[in-house]
Amino acid sequence: MSPKRWFVLLLFVLTPLLVSAKELLLESTRYNVYFAFIKVGEAETKLYKSKNGTYRAISRAYTTGIIDKIYTVRDYLESTFTDSHFIKYKARIREGHYRRDDLITYNPKTGTITYIKNGKLKRKGRVEGPVFDMLSSYFAYRKHLKAEFTVTSGKKEAKPKIKCLSKKKVYVCKLWVPVKGLLVSRNPKKPVTMYIDKRTRILLLSKIPTRWGTIRIKLKGAGHGKDGANHRRK
Repeated sequence: MSPKRWFVLLLFVLTPLLVSAKELLLESTRYNVYFAFIKVGEAETKLYKSKNGTYRAISRAYTTGIIDKIYTVRDYLESTFTDSHFIKYKARIREGHYRRDDLITYNPKTGTITYIKNGKLKRKGRVEGPVFDMLSSYFAYRKHLKAEFTVTSGKKEAKPKIKCLSKKKVYVCKLWVPVKGLLVSRNPKKPVTMYIDKRTRILLLSKIPTRWGTIRIKLKGAGHGKDGANHRRK
């Protein structure tokens, strides 16, 4: 085999290892999504940590079964953040005929947020920190249930309110946020109810009120830790 082919083969083998070495998979979760008592889809999240201490969260939601044929959903969210603020948020929303692509960036040195929607600059302005996007705010609350910060949708900001009760194995939290997004009610007067495992801080169940009924997001399975071992909620 020629030296050139050896180099290409070596690059092919090492590339996945080099990429995986940059980030460590901390957690992988899978959920069933219900409207009332009807399963309408599934969702999954993954949390990575890089060597420089930043986190990257990915969330996907999609319809399944007959619902998928009637109204197809393929939503993708991705957030890069630290313990104190988010850095970049990307969203690819595909719901029926509706299409939207969001990009929100935050510069902590200047306190500036830049919001780009469908490739066009929609907003650039200063926001008082600490600030998280609609995906990273979920992980920020899991780490510190009494945390106080600003959450942004790019278009506007709000300060969430959360109240948690400690049960035997879970935290039961009521979350009020007047900004639409992940785990956030469209009606700010009606809180989202979240059940969070005390040990792993993983979301076990979320109840999101809407004008038509309640959406339930229930844990299907999860992998924890560096080994990514799979565990199923019993």
